[in-house]
Amino acid sequence: MEVLGFTETPSTIFDSRLVWVETEAQAPVEPKQDFFTSWLPTEMGTAMLGRRIRWGMLATTTLLVVLVAGTAVWVYRRPAVEAARARSEVAESIAALTPEIETLRQVNTTLDAEEIDAAAVTNVNLALDSAVRRLFEAVGQLTDDDADTRTRLIAVTGKVAEAARRFGDAVTVRSAVLPVLVPPALPVGAEVDLEEAAATFADWQARYETLRESLPETTFEGISHALAALSANLSGHQRLYLDALADADEATASGVVSRITSDLEEIRGLLMAELTTAREEVEAGLAAAETELAELAELIG
Repeated sequence: MEVLGFTETPSTIFDSRLVWVETEAQAPVEPKQDFFTSWLPTEMGTAMLGRRIRWGMLATTTLLVVLVAGTAVWVYRRPAVEAARARSEVAESIAALTPEIETLRQVNTTLDAEEIDAAAVTNVNLALDSAVRRLFEAVGQLTDDDADTRTRLIAVTGKVAEAARRFGDAVTVRSAVLPVLVPPALPVGAEVDLEEAAATFADWQARYETLRESLPETTFEGISHALAALSANLSGHQRLYLDALADADEATASGVVSRITSDLEEIRGLLMAELTTAREEVEAGLAAAETELAELAELIG
């Protein structure tokens, strides 16, 4: 048979089959292996590992985890930290206020004395006011867990402020009223010049009225009434005094001067009594506040 330009004879066909059989016999036959029983781990080089593990991403992820955990802990502990910080500030404020209270108590003992240190009064008032303000601000930072303590601290701090205000008002009244109570130096002799005596009385009366009208509103009520009563009588006293001088009636003139001096001394006595009452009230308030602050300092400490 002739196929594709060449002739196929029985001998060529036989030779071709013989070659194919010999070739198949020589080729090794590999047995079919199961996937799971034939698997072996693949060894990977460091270069391939470096490409597969992204160290930058791993570091960023780790950092984010740490930050989130730290923030969660901070948020969880923040109320307790803030509460502890507020208590510490209150304790420090109480410690700063206590010596100022003691200083005020010492100065307060001179409130009804003949002399009082005006500079010491000013300094203690300023220092105490600053310490009270600091404690008020610190108390405002206390949390609801310390609500009862906060209420007590507000009350006792208010007592200190009230006692300091009472002391300051008393000092102001004392400083304003005492100059008014200086008796006038009115002449009473027979040789006194009538015009000069009239001018002396008028000058003193003008100073008296000016000081009385400029008294602070916190002036004790009894003192104000007594000063007003004397003011209402001054015109009569002046007329009687000058008439007595004109008539050379030294006894009557001296009596008028003595009456004015006696009225002023009586008002002075009333003032000192009011100052004593104020001193006792201030002392009682400060002593009670100091005791309670010591208890609260231990409680909050």
